[in-house]
Order: sequence, then structure tokens, then C-alpha cells
Amino acid sequence: SLPAAPAEPLQESVSPLVLIYAGGGVLCALFFLLAYGRGMRRFREAVPAEQEFLDRWRREHPTLFPVRVKLSEAVNTPLAFGLVRPTVLLPRNTDWADEEQLTYILTHEYVHIRRGDMLWKLLLTAAVCLHWCNPLVWAMYFCANRDLELACDEAVVGILGLDRRKGYAFALLSAAERGGFPLYASYTSKSHMEGRILAIMSMKKQTLAALLWAVVLVAGVTAVCAT
Repeated sequence: SLPAAPAEPLQESVSPLVLIYAGGGVLCALFFLLAYGRGMRRFREAVPAEQEFLDRWRREHPTLFPVRVKLSEAVNTPLAFGLVRPTVLLPRNTDWADEEQLTYILTHEYVHIRRGDMLWKLLLTAAVCLHWCNPLVWAMYFCANRDLELACDEAVVGILGLDRRKGYAFALLSAAERGGFPLYASYTSKSHMEGRILAIMSMKKQTLAALLWAVVLVAGVTAVCAT
């Protein structure tokens, strides 16, 4: 009998769609990494801010990891970054005599750090890179970033009090007017800022009756969905 012919090795072919999908994800990740790396290079020359006001503020606002405050000529508006080593970056020309304005700025960044918003934004960016071809994921990315800012504003007003919401709103407007926002900054557009200001000024003190009514509504919706 004739010897059996050797089996030919199976050739695994990769679909062009898979290559396009993978390539798009890599390009998307490179875009965000390059933007972040460019910002880190610009912030490398930032110097620590040494002020008595900052020492007092840190004692009044403890966090899991110590918050560093630095000054940089590369930014026009305050921003926070870093997970394990959270850092608040302030413009070099910050007016340290205006403690009211500084309180608004630092409280805003403190809330972002305490709530872990940098981690959430990192996860949102990863989701966009994995599902870059899905427009709904991009919509989720922008809406979630907007909601993080709205939630932060609400928490800041809750800390400072409703009577100081007007000053806080003016502080946000002042930051928006200076412009020059990097890719990862919070203030992305005029309409976004207008929405935040309107949300801040419409905040009201929650009464016990309103809270109970909200609980009843949530319970009712849950029961209907379960049924």
C-alpha cells in the first residue's frame, strides 16, 4: 500500500476586519498616551507650592494618599492628576491672597481625588480604546465625563454650602475664561460650562419630605420592573 501523504499544516488566516479593529484600538490608545505623555513632559518643571494656607487646607481635607500641590507655567487653569500620587497643578500666577477663590479650586480638585474620578476617567478611556468603532461608547465617554463634573460640583456645593454656590460658579467661569484647557481637563466647551453653571445655581436644599418621596418613587419603579 502507498504511504499516507503527510497532513498539511492548517493555515490560520486573520480576518481583515479583525486587523482593522485591532489597528484602530492601538491608534486610539496611542493618541491618548501621547496626549498624556505630552502633558507630563510639560508638567515636569512644576515646582512645589509652599504656603501656610495649603498646610491648613491639607489638615482640614485628609485623603488616603497625600495631595501634592505644584505650580506650573504650562497651565492656565487648575487641574488634578495621578492615582497613587495625586497632584493638584495650579498656574504659576495664582493669587494666594484670594483664599476664597483658592478654597473653591482646591475643594473641587479634592472632591475629584477623594471620589477616585481619575480612575473612572482612565476606565472610560480604556473602554473607548477597546470599542473605538462604536459611537455609543464615545457618547458614553463624553456623557460620563460630564456627569463626573456635575457630581463633583454637587459635592462641592454640599461641602461649602448653598450660600457659596454663586462664588463657586464664578470661580468656574473665571477658569473657563482663561481657556487653554488640555485634553484631560474638565471644561470642554461653552455649552458644557453653561450647563454646569445652571445646574449649580438650581441646586436646592433637600428636605426630608423630598427625600422620602424619592425613595418611594425608586421603590415603586423597582417593584414595577421586577413584576
